[in-house]
Amino acid sequence: MHEGKLNEASNLAALAVEQLRWRDFTGLLGTAIALHATIEAQRGDPEAARQLLTHIAPEQASDAKVILQRAECEAWLLAADGEPEEGAAVIVTAVTEGIILGHFLLSALTLTVALRLGQAAGASDQLQLLTQLSPAPLVARIQAWGDASAPADVVRLCELAPSLVSAGVAALAVDGLLAGAQAAAKADQPELQRKATLLARRLAADMDHVPAEPSGDELTEREWMIARAAAGRKRSREIGQQLGLSVRTVDNHLARIYRKLGVTGRDELERVLAEL
Repeated sequence: MHEGKLNEASNLAALAVEQLRWRDFTGLLGTAIALHATIEAQRGDPEAARQLLTHIAPEQASDAKVILQRAECEAWLLAADGEPEEGAAVIVTAVTEGIILGHFLLSALTLTVALRLGQAAGASDQLQLLTQLSPAPLVARIQAWGDASAPADVVRLCELAPSLVSAGVAALAVDGLLAGAQAAAKADQPELQRKATLLARRLAADMDHVPAEPSGDELTEREWMIARAAAGRKRSREIGQQLGLSVRTVDNHLARIYRKLGVTGRDELERVLAEL
């Protein structure tokens, strides 16, 4: 789920629920149901998410893991209704209880939802506390990401994003980079906007749903392939043979790539892609 592979996550969550209904010796059925609901809420199926939440038994609802995961689902549902601030408030309330019950890493992961909803400021105090309570490197990375997100420090976000991906929370990185790109656009910083957008799209390549469809100024998947090959010093003829294209078609693609990225040739293209 945190890697943005929601279709696979949905299938695995459904399997977990099915298996745990048969034998729940670990007491994780409620958590699995809430997790499945969270995934469905992110996939844009609020009715399925709400229906799943009704299957959580009263005796399961007080489990800290259920409290945190259920809050994530409810936050996504509120965000879909245009109420991200209310969604973040639900997260903060649940995390307060999660911290009291000693679930520090899970609480930090739940706080990533508030960050993804653009509510980093509201999560700041709890993230600071969690870094003091937990030695987990992931908690520190999430806290650093929150610190960079609140002021929309795009340079810092681009620096931190790869470490989030390696830690398994690529969806947080991609959402934050896209928000940073929007902030850079408003601040009339086209270079930073371009860098954050391109990095977000590269990191989202393995996700089920790319967060935003390419606009007229963004590279298509084919253009990405050609750009990377050209930056790797392959000639147009070699690229054409690799992709089944004529040399002229490759050169036409390269011309569009140069225009979109604001570069004049392969040397500048190599430099821009190296920054990502």
